[in-house]
Amino acid sequence: MTKYMQGSLGTALVCAWCVVGAPAMAQDKTGTNVTPTGVAESGAVAQLAMAQDLYAYGVESGDAIAVLSAARITKDVDVSDAERAVKSAADESRDTTEDGTGVDVPVDAEAMLAKAAELAGENDMIAGLVKDAMDEGSRGRIGVSVVI
Repeated sequence: MTKYMQGSLGTALVCAWCVVGAPAMAQDKTGTNVTPTGVAESGAVAQLAMAQDLYAYGVESGDAIAVLSAARITKDVDVSDAERAVKSAADESRDTTEDGTGVDVPVDAEAMLAKAAELAGENDMIAGLVKDAMDEGSRGRIGVSVVI
């Protein structure tokens, strides 16, 4: 083979690789930009919302353990009021006060613990768990500002 033919053959192989091989090696850019096993950490608002839903479930079903769990989650979320104009509207899925104006939401941890103690009734083991939760401080606060 002559030098010219060797150079042409090399150039042809490089060109063939660029046409056939390079696209096969390119990164697939279809689909989402998240790994299916990736776990996101929920924020303070999500945790507070979950605690409020758990509390509502516990009150509705008379489950002191669910209410106690909601109170423990709520204790760990640092909630502060934000001053904003709020439009009040009746929500039939929530409890109401005697005058029918509604109740403050979110329910704070102390009110949840009081409800858990009420639901525990004569069960000494659950009442002891509620007392322990009342005596224990927060295990770590996650800050959030909630508009009430």
